[in-house]
Amino acid sequence: MERASPLTLAALHWPRRSRLWAAGWQADGCNCRLARRGGRAIKQGMDPEVAPSPWPTVAIPSDLPTIGERIVASLLALEEGWRKGLLPACLASEDIRALVGPMLVESYEKLALEPEDGLCRGRAAWIARAAEEFRRALRPPVKTFVSERENEAGLHLVSHLGGEVSMRGNQLAAARYWGIGFEFDSPDRAAALASLVLSRAVSRLASDMACLGRVCRSRPSWRLNPDGPRPSSERRGDLFERLVANILNEDVYRARRASLFEDLYEWTDLRVMYPGLPRKRGARVQVTLIGDEEAHARKMEQCPDLKSYVVVSPFQLAVHVETFLESDPGREIEAGFWDCLGREPADRSELSAALAGIFSNAFLDPTRHPTGPMAQVPAPVRRLIRSHVEAGAFEAANYLNRETGGPPS
Repeated sequence: MERASPLTLAALHWPRRSRLWAAGWQADGCNCRLARRGGRAIKQGMDPEVAPSPWPTVAIPSDLPTIGERIVASLLALEEGWRKGLLPACLASEDIRALVGPMLVESYEKLALEPEDGLCRGRAAWIARAAEEFRRALRPPVKTFVSERENEAGLHLVSHLGGEVSMRGNQLAAARYWGIGFEFDSPDRAAALASLVLSRAVSRLASDMACLGRVCRSRPSWRLNPDGPRPSSERRGDLFERLVANILNEDVYRARRASLFEDLYEWTDLRVMYPGLPRKRGARVQVTLIGDEEAHARKMEQCPDLKSYVVVSPFQLAVHVETFLESDPGREIEAGFWDCLGREPADRSELSAALAGIFSNAFLDPTRHPTGPMAQVPAPVRRLIRSHVEAGAFEAANYLNRETGGPPS
């Protein structure tokens, strides 16, 4: 492996493993804004029981792609070392340990106890998928917007078309996925955002690797996915999953992407949390960009317990509208909803197709707005998604509590 330059290593500060690093709401930036304390980027608005902890900090934001490539190279070196029985020697490298951080080191220290024949079928392809997603999270932005100040609430005011868009720190970080970057009035704010982007990406990568290690240790002969891993993190289903998360988090941070473990074992794409929701880890959400009723039904048949999930799809949203209107003949849909569709559809099939078209068109130019393609989804449709998910989250949570006898997760 190429030796990392002193500048790159000096630009990183890895904290010791803490609760803040655990995959979950904290790791994904719940209701956070960027702040400076002691020259480091920290997160505010967290669970009050979790004390703020230093995150990996990046001194030079433009170093992010280079740092990412070095981390991926180290990850692949560890994988190769495991296959050749040389993993302990690889883990002894200070360069590798400094680049990948304590969470990934811990995963591979556990893996070092397993023989190479414990390799799950499909693991290499899943490693490639995780590396691809990690690279995408740190790639240089395609388009950059300017933020010259913060308001009294700590929101970043981003210039756009002669006005300003208010964005939280976690929204700035999430926009990076769509190829959107930001220029700030101070190097400190720029470094804080870069550190947040890196911490989110590394936390996700470490969580995925821990899951793969767990699977390989418990089920060495198991194929990770009968259909194989997704060929690209840019396919429409993945884009729609990110779009739905952005919409759910538009006003308040409500949704996080599910971990790989939840994806593999629980058929879960997102987890959502609302005040009073009787599930400690939030409700499960399955996201799919299917508008055809028959195709939708075939996919839903694969779900082990459909009532325990909230399903977000063009078809399910159309059913939500239909049920809302039929429950009370005097009810009317939100003003402007039919207008944003162009016309009132004749039935739920037409409505589903119209919604699918709106979502697909939003992906055509995702960098048009600082918040990404979310801004190209009409506001009435965004509110429809949020109301559907919130109502469904409580229904699913109450169903699970009845079935399990309590709210453990």
